[in-house]
Amino acid sequence: MVGSQGENLAVTQNLCDALVHLRYPSKPRVFWIDAICVDQQNLMERSAQVQRMGEVYTLAHRVVVWLGPQDDSSTYAIELLEKLNSQIKVNMRNGTKSNSALSSSDLRYGSEPLSLSREEYAVLSSLFYRSWFERLWI
Repeated sequence: MVGSQGENLAVTQNLCDALVHLRYPSKPRVFWIDAICVDQQNLMERSAQVQRMGEVYTLAHRVVVWLGPQDDSSTYAIELLEKLNSQIKVNMRNGTKSNSALSSSDLRYGSEPLSLSREEYAVLSSLFYRSWFERLWI
């Protein structure tokens, strides 16, 4: 990957995939990318930047999240989330994540479990277990 000053940047394959997918083919596109803009090896800098994340996201014109490559399951999961919109509450077991799939007790509308099919739970589980949701700071 080549930086804005022509220097070589070492980035993860996931970030490279995101940049290739999100770029405009005929004009420049500007991103602030924490993995590039924040020195990930400098704990003091990382800590200071974590404190500013709320401000960064609040003041951002647009926030783009790369969840990984699209597939049939992710397309269906996004459509399902759009359908559920703000009615969904995800409880990842008090902030911890298990290796099991989501269950009816994880997804609720108010105090009631959502009435979703086994397939719908499976596609949502597949989406929520993508690596982006494992990040400590977003």
